[in-house]
Amino acid sequence: MGSEDRQKKISSQPVYQEAISKLSEYIRSSDLGPGDLLPAERKLAETFQVSRHTLREAIKALQEKGLLSAKRGSGNYIAATSSANLKQLLQDHVQNKQDELADIFQFREMLEPQIAGEAARNATDKNIAELENLVKLQATCDTESLHRELDDRFHHELAVATGNRILVNMILHVRNAISPSRSEHLLKMERREISYQGHLDIFKAVKSGDTEAATEAMKEHLLAIKKNVFGN
Repeated sequence: MGSEDRQKKISSQPVYQEAISKLSEYIRSSDLGPGDLLPAERKLAETFQVSRHTLREAIKALQEKGLLSAKRGSGNYIAATSSANLKQLLQDHVQNKQDELADIFQFREMLEPQIAGEAARNATDKNIAELENLVKLQATCDTESLHRELDDRFHHELAVATGNRILVNMILHVRNAISPSRSEHLLKMERREISYQGHLDIFKAVKSGDTEAATEAMKEHLLAIKKNVFGN
């Protein structure tokens, strides 16, 4: 199996983190309380614009956290024993997601600036043309899902541009772990504009072959995204 086939296989795996966040927010903002029945899976899938499979994965994740429970033949219920318990479970879930995102950004900050620097050192004309095309597409992108795809492809192409096949394979294998930092619910318009500007700066540095500038541009890009996500 070639690297492109592996990339397609991995990118097609279910990505349900945004469905978890949407479902958690739905529970938090609705009038549902302990013991109440959730709407039917079909209706929730339509509301969140996700597949039934993705929704079931999200429900399973919230069941494991104690937020939901299933009753055979009747559906999914709020599992909390009281309103206070429900509030605490939701707060714990949000905190866990924040901690996970912090770990992901720390990982990216340790790795991706070096990738950008090596890309500037080793990028071929083909790599540069592909990066330029992705930046141009991002400039005119008008949907959150497409932006996430282009974001993922840009960072993958930077890894390809290093010329290091082991690094590329590693990035492919960890992309599912990184994906929560690119989830749709985080990619609002301001975040998308920040991301585009960061990618543009990184591309310019890579195209000029400036290793130091590319490294610094990636550091600034990740810092700007992290500030936007965490609000500080």
